[in-house]
Amino acid sequence: MTGPSSTQYNGTSGPLPATYNGGRIDPYLTNIAIADFQADQDFLTPTVFPVLPVAMQGGRYSVWERGSLLRPEMRRKPYGDRPVQGSYKIGNDSFWCENSALEKVIDPADIANAMDPLQPFEGAVNYLTLNARLSMDKEWGERYFQPGVWAYQYVGKASNPNAALDTPEFLQFDQAGAMPAQFVRSRGARMGLMTGRKPNVLIVGENVFQYLTFSPDFVDRVKYVQQGIADLALMASFFDVDKVVVARGVYNAAAEGLADDFKYLVDANSMLLVYAAPRPSKDLPSAGYTFNWRGLFNQMKGAQTDAQNTAALAIIRRGYDDRAPADWIQIHTAYEMKITASDLGMYFSDVIGENLLDR
Repeated sequence: MTGPSSTQYNGTSGPLPATYNGGRIDPYLTNIAIADFQADQDFLTPTVFPVLPVAMQGGRYSVWERGSLLRPEMRRKPYGDRPVQGSYKIGNDSFWCENSALEKVIDPADIANAMDPLQPFEGAVNYLTLNARLSMDKEWGERYFQPGVWAYQYVGKASNPNAALDTPEFLQFDQAGAMPAQFVRSRGARMGLMTGRKPNVLIVGENVFQYLTFSPDFVDRVKYVQQGIADLALMASFFDVDKVVVARGVYNAAAEGLADDFKYLVDANSMLLVYAAPRPSKDLPSAGYTFNWRGLFNQMKGAQTDAQNTAALAIIRRGYDDRAPADWIQIHTAYEMKITASDLGMYFSDVIGENLLDR
C-alpha cells in the first residue's frame, strides 16, 4: 500500500484516500460520479423506469396476470358463511445482471503538473461517467425505444391513415388536421382500458419535441398560461401524463480515426408512451425496470469500502499499477434493462413528416 497522493488540497472536502495496488472503491470519487449522474437531466436510464437494487446477480420476479386481477369476485354473503374464495394467477420471469466497466490510466506527468492534485482524477471520473451514461442510454434506446418490442405500436402517415380501432396508423402530427393531444390521450385511455394502468410518462425524440413546442394545437393552449412559454410541465398536462422526457442525448458513431458521425441515441422522430411504477418494487407492475446488482463489488479483491453506501448506478475504483507506473481509475456497474410488461408501452414511429433538425 502506498501513502496518499496528497495530504491536503483546496476546494475539496479532504485528502485523497490511500491508493492500493489491488484497487479499492473510492467513496470520494464515487460521489463525484453519482453527482454527475444526478445532474444530467438527459440521462434516460434512471429517469424513465425505476432502478431496482438487487442483492444477487440473477433472480426471478412476479408477473401478474392482469385478467385475473381485474375480475371482480367479491360477493354478498349471509352473516356467518365463509366468503367466496378468490384467486389470481401469477407467473414469473427472470433477470440477469452483467458487469460493464471502463478504465482510464492517469499519466504521472499530469499529476506532477497539476496545481490541484485532485484535478486529473476528477477529469478521469468525468470522462468515465460520461462514457457510462452514453453506453447505458444507447442500450436503453436499443432495448426500449424501437418497434417490435411493445404490445402496441403505431406508424405515422402523411395522409389517409386507417382509422379503425387499434389501427397501427395515425396522422403525422405536422399534417393539417392532426390533433396530437387528442390522439395521445385516446391511446392512453386505451391502455387504461386494456391493462387497468393509465400511462404516466411520454418520451419524445428531439424532432418530435421541436415540432410540438411550436405546434398550433399546443401553442394555442400555452398562450393562456401565465409564463406564456412551452415547458415540459405544460406539455405533460397537454398529453395527460405525469412527465414528458425529451430523448436528446447524442453520441459519435464513427470509429476512432474516422470523421465524426454524431447521431441521436434514439430515433428523433419517434415517441414512447409508458406506465412506469412510481417506486421500485419487484411486486409493482411497470413497463420496464433496470435491475441494479449491488452485490457485485463483494467479489472484488483488495481493501474496499462499503460499496452499498457509495454506489448508485456505478462505483469508482482507484488503484496504482507498479509496472507502468501509473494511477488508474475504473468505473463499474452491473444491471439488466428489462421490459417487464410489454402491454404497458406504446411505441410511435414517423411521428413527424418533416425533419426540423436539418433546417
